[in-house]
Amino acid sequence: MYRNFRRASIIAIALVVLIFGVAFAAILEQVTLQDDYVVSYLGFENTSHTNVTKWTYAVTEPPSPPTGGGLSHWTLGVCTSFKLKDPQFNIVDAYETTTVTDIPECTDGVTFNCAEADYQVSFGNDGSTGVYGVKFEPKTPDDQLVGQTPQRTHVFQFLIFHPDGFQESPGDVVVKTGNGGLVGAIKGPQCPPTAVSLASFGASNGQSSLHYGLILILAAGLLLLVGGSSYIIARRMA
Repeated sequence: MYRNFRRASIIAIALVVLIFGVAFAAILEQVTLQDDYVVSYLGFENTSHTNVTKWTYAVTEPPSPPTGGGLSHWTLGVCTSFKLKDPQFNIVDAYETTTVTDIPECTDGVTFNCAEADYQVSFGNDGSTGVYGVKFEPKTPDDQLVGQTPQRTHVFQFLIFHPDGFQESPGDVVVKTGNGGLVGAIKGPQCPPTAVSLASFGASNGQSSLHYGLILILAAGLLLLVGGSSYIIARRMA
């Protein structure tokens, strides 16, 4: 009986770890930040250039205008040793780009309602939030995500040069509006090892923090189920 209980406990704990890992990975691919702007990580791909990868992200506006105004900019935190490249694969500090509308997530008619807009892309320290990385700022008010229904999404693709390699792991991401900025965590190009940080800059909501709270609650609930599950499995194996 004890042997069966121990075996059942191991199986139950393994299931908890698996479920927790899947939930945590899913949350790190999408995060709700300042004024309900949602940032989604859509993946990366290698290019024909050595140590250069292309990364894709989406930013979706809230269903109604925030009280502080629309999206001022958003910034993805990356390693300081990385370099930004323009579409011609030149290392640059800044360039202009147009959001993407031809990827499957835009054309399937389900995932995103993608809109075209012009942005200024720059690389360095975001002085208003303290995040170092790739900053995307609308060129004109007409290019802003201001919050409306149906909700629009801007999809961004950019090139990163990482001379010493990289890892796909959690890093800082921030959305800045007139109400402030909220820094959360999302998958992206990082140097190993990397640290996950979460901080608020005058944010009016704490939804990024809420995501982590939900993870902890989920983990605690699943761990509480281990005992009961182990007992049931052990009884059936006896």
